[in-house]
Amino acid sequence: MMHSNVESPAMYDDPSSILEIPETASIEEIHAAFRKKARQHHPDMGGDRQKFQELNSAYETLLKRKAAKASRSMASPDLAKSQQTKTTPTSSQPSSTSTFQMPPKPKSQRKKKTSAQNSDVRHLLTGKLPLQDQTTYFVLVNTLDIYLTYLHLASGNVESNPIANFFFKNWNIWGMVVFKMAIVAAVCVIAQIVALKSLKKASRLLGFGIVFVGCVVVYSVWLLAR
Repeated sequence: MMHSNVESPAMYDDPSSILEIPETASIEEIHAAFRKKARQHHPDMGGDRQKFQELNSAYETLLKRKAAKASRSMASPDLAKSQQTKTTPTSSQPSSTSTFQMPPKPKSQRKKKTSAQNSDVRHLLTGKLPLQDQTTYFVLVNTLDIYLTYLHLASGNVESNPIANFFFKNWNIWGMVVFKMAIVAAVCVIAQIVALKSLKKASRLLGFGIVFVGCVVVYSVWLLAR
């Protein structure tokens, strides 16, 4: 009697289907599925020996596949790096795709630019300010007003400006002088700031100040001449 040497069809089943897990299962899932099936089919626990052998074979096959896949994944970056090194041009052979760099500017251009910057600084320090003439007239007419006020107070008269009179009573003549000069300086600074945006408005501001203080000077001269 001849015995057939044909193996059971279960031996040719996919290892994942034997453990009843998806093909994309992780190593942890493979371990867990094998332990669960082994408890059911282990011969010492009354299970079928052939079924247990199938489980063990499927388990080992899946682990080998995972190990081979991990080895290929680790080898791929090293292979890509070695290929990139071979294709990268050396320093003696510049690549056609390398970034184009502009040549440095000639020294003559750099010197010309530095000279222009120094000229701007000198002009800022020594050049005329906006409305310099009108500012000078404004300062002069206020200086004359302060001098006439000093003569007016020295002759026994009273300062008509209540704020200036307050400074005079508390800090004597020098308190009043400092107060008036501070007002003059503030107006000059404001005029320069306004001139940055509107030269015409700044000119009107200084012109009004010159006329107003000029009228005060004329009035002071009239008082002293009486």
